[in-house]
Amino acid sequence: MAYDTADGYVILFGGANPVLGYSGDTWTWGPVAGTKTTSTSLLCFLTTIDIGQTSECQVFVYDSSGTGTSAPSGTILFSQTGISTGASFAGNPCTLTAPQGGAATCSVTFSSTSTGVASITAIYSGDTGYAASTSTSVDVTVTIAAHQTTATISCSPNPVLAGVYSTCTATVTDTSTSGATTPTGQVTILDPGRGGHHLAQIGAKIAGKPGRAQRLEGKSLVVEQELHD
Repeated sequence: MAYDTADGYVILFGGANPVLGYSGDTWTWGPVAGTKTTSTSLLCFLTTIDIGQTSECQVFVYDSSGTGTSAPSGTILFSQTGISTGASFAGNPCTLTAPQGGAATCSVTFSSTSTGVASITAIYSGDTGYAASTSTSVDVTVTIAAHQTTATISCSPNPVLAGVYSTCTATVTDTSTSGATTPTGQVTILDPGRGGHHLAQIGAKIAGKPGRAQRLEGKSLVVEQELHD
């Protein structure tokens, strides 16, 4: 014989494995999980982040049965698909708390060292009175941010006489506060006093090939050219 109680327990007398039963002079007691339905929703505050950034993901678990006398309790496990390596959750799994008059909630922090689209899901495992449920997925896109750079140029000798070569050195430096790398690519030397034209277009002669004296110095790309007017 079984009775459902208001808290989601089953009282069972008799049977091979009674939840509440009497055997000889010993009573046994145990709750039955999953007697009330729940609804789990997920919110990630940033849906596009760069490598090195984070997005807080918060989950809410509701009593969808409408018959519970208390909020769901237990833990939430977060998972993702879409990024094969480098994706992680800080604080996973998280433990639900129930604010006064609100849904049970907890949050984790998502980040990734690889680019891609992470499809994130929150899974509620249930408790003694509430059934498990799973949220719909939320996509978070992880990209690579463009690094900030500075470019400087110096020429020697300067000024220079007509027909005399001057060696101009252009230095491009990655000024990112974290994760700085050495820039690569091509440096174009312009003359802003003549409409910003490339020097080769205004009669200056470039000795050798573009970037012929290219070298790396720390987080900087250095390019040297010999010019004369």
